[in-house]
Amino acid sequence: MRIFIGTEEIASLLSDLASGFKDMGYKVTTYVTAKNKFYPTHKYDIVRGTVINDLIHYWEWKFLSNRLKDYCKRIDTFISVPYLKWKNRKLIEDHDLFIFIWKPWLDESYLFPLLKKKGKKIICMHVGSDVRYAQAFQQQYNIDTAGWGDFFVNDNLDRKLKKIRYQELYADIFYSLPDQAGLYLRNYNHLSLSLNKAKDIQFKIPARKKPLIIHAPSRSEIKGTSIINKTVERLKNEGIELDYTLIQNVPNEELLRLLTEADILCDELFLHGPGVLSAEGMAAGCAVATRCFNVPPFQPPVCAVTPENLYEELKRLITDVEYRVALAAEGKKFVDEFNDPTRIAAKVIADITNESLDNAGNDYHPDFFIKHFKLPENIKLSSQAKALTKKVAEKYGLQKEAAEYELEKRGLI
Repeated sequence: MRIFIGTEEIASLLSDLASGFKDMGYKVTTYVTAKNKFYPTHKYDIVRGTVINDLIHYWEWKFLSNRLKDYCKRIDTFISVPYLKWKNRKLIEDHDLFIFIWKPWLDESYLFPLLKKKGKKIICMHVGSDVRYAQAFQQQYNIDTAGWGDFFVNDNLDRKLKKIRYQELYADIFYSLPDQAGLYLRNYNHLSLSLNKAKDIQFKIPARKKPLIIHAPSRSEIKGTSIINKTVERLKNEGIELDYTLIQNVPNEELLRLLTEADILCDELFLHGPGVLSAEGMAAGCAVATRCFNVPPFQPPVCAVTPENLYEELKRLITDVEYRVALAAEGKKFVDEFNDPTRIAAKVIADITNESLDNAGNDYHPDFFIKHFKLPENIKLSSQAKALTKKVAEKYGLQKEAAEYELEKRGLI
């Protein structure tokens, strides 16, 4: 089987998963639209984005407003579609399995029917904001997303819904996590995060009485940075001895070195982890504090925190050295088992040949969208988005549920 993996490098997941397939002896082609600044040494078989941005990198121009960037993007996309159709035609012929992280190189509405027509297998791995809709997340988990910023709060529901529905119609398997599945109709499997560098990260449990706490947010507004900062300051003011370092915008290699020297990694408070950063922290010997979605058999050894319990849980991690050390030791064992790229790649191969998937064989059976999701005020879906939702419901035998929970009356079909 010849495997294609693309097209966005999110937290090194693309490269790390590719290494797992290569260890199993598969021929793998890695493809990114652009290199990730946090992984400057990563190498790929193909780096190919859109025509204009590849030439002048307008997306990085700080003096351009978001409105002008969107305008440039529309022109760039219009020019790039025929270019990418021609340039990537041989990729389709040369591969059997296509694994997409974040997005394909062309819109799903064009590329996915073409791949299926040619008898190809398709896997979609969802990693966060590619499919998470902030208002659905807020409705489902009762977490206020107002402070998350325009990128999340003003997300285009119609565009995101169409993307998901095309993937539900054509992909052979979904991998995702419950807190980003608020718009799903189709069953899916648990997304395990590959961590190829775990074996290269120096493992050390400092066990200091005065611990070093690290917080390294990629986006402060959705990680709970302000709450974490205030909680640490409160603990210091109460005489609790600790050191605290806030890390941002450093290359991953430097971050891993800093994690090795830390006692505690305080990761995130709103989204359910542990994510890649938490896994890196466990591999380095940190006791990890993060919000956690605890679903058997995926029960990670972390200190589960929320904005409400952060003070008490972090205080315990700081003052109870025995507890902290035991948690760090269990974390290393967990990462070695659950984040091993070869093990994850083998599971993907097993899943793609398992005909029971999309029935009882899947890990998750989402029902929030069909039972509870409400369109935000002043938001209406296009007729195409509604038709796609109806088509997916019909494909997976959800017509009865669609009628029972009045999807048409709710403006969803």
